[in-house]
Amino acid sequence: MRPFVPSATVRRLTPVAFMLLVVASSAPAISAEPQRALTFEADAPTESVDSNEPLALLASCDKKLESCTTDAVGMPYLIAAYLVLWAILVIYFTLARRGQRRLREELDELRALVREYEDTFLKGSEGDTTA
Repeated sequence: MRPFVPSATVRRLTPVAFMLLVVASSAPAISAEPQRALTFEADAPTESVDSNEPLALLASCDKKLESCTTDAVGMPYLIAAYLVLWAILVIYFTLARRGQRRLREELDELRALVREYEDTFLKGSEGDTTA
């Protein structure tokens, strides 16, 4: 069995895929919005809010909403990672399909050559029964 040698297309697209990965991973770092450092601390105990105080209820909701939005700091990185993964998968399957199509065409050519060989040499020798 011969070793795997990547095709010229794969060798050309590897640097492109690497550049896409670098650009996609650095894009969230360029954002204009300052990002808060991730901390893994227990949340402060929530204070019970009197349900008769609408302003206190709104303030409590605002604190929870702020906590949720600032905790989503890594989301751009997650989205970039999924985009890069999908791009790599699409490129891989496209190249695999193209290679499969090329192999199928080569196999069809070989079958045609075998048929031509059989028609030319084998059928020609069947009529030759001088022995």
